[in-house]
Amino acid sequence: MTVSLAATGIPDLLASSDSGSDNTENVMNTTTPPSFDILCEFGTTSIIIGWKQPFDY
Repeated sequence: MTVSLAATGIPDLLASSDSGSDNTENVMNTTTPPSFDILCEFGTTSIIIGWKQPFDY
């Protein structure tokens, strides 16, 4: 697996279902997430944490 630190995002460090795909697929594809995904906003430092079940506010 190639670890890329390009502006497209950061590697999915918790990709339990990762089958060796590149970083771009991990960042763009959230159809089958593990327990939770950590995605990076393009070109920013904002981090999105998407849980399978949203919090109850």
